[in-house]
Amino acid sequence: MAWALTAHLAAGGDDVRRTRDALAGLAQAVPAVRRLVGRTASGEVRAAALSLLDADDPCDERARDDVRSFVEGLDDPHEAVRCHAALGLTRWAAAGGKLPPGSGGTRARPARSGACDTSRRLRRAATEALEALGRATDT
Repeated sequence: MAWALTAHLAAGGDDVRRTRDALAGLAQAVPAVRRLVGRTASGEVRAAALSLLDADDPCDERARDDVRSFVEGLDDPHEAVRCHAALGLTRWAAAGGKLPPGSGGTRARPARSGACDTSRRLRRAATEALEALGRATDT
């Protein structure tokens, strides 16, 4: 079932949100969802895929790779992708995760979105990400 839902999500279409909701919590779908993040041209599908990644376990090596996807997503041209990337970083930092090596400029990205973006949703997500990342480095 997870495979079929992931394939349906990859196809895009009018029901990306419903497909994303059906995939939520299906651990067996996560590997295919991870592949979708970097391979799909659809911003809506990338955003849905980012929202499904597991950012709650800093000890999980694959989850650490997800953080790289979140960091890369902060520069995506699609607002929804940037928003889900910021939300993923917030979850990661709240779980005690640290940023991967080589991501030193990461804090500047949500700062730009928090200050400049026209989307209130993205500004709020960027602000929460900055606060969570700040708390993670303070401990």
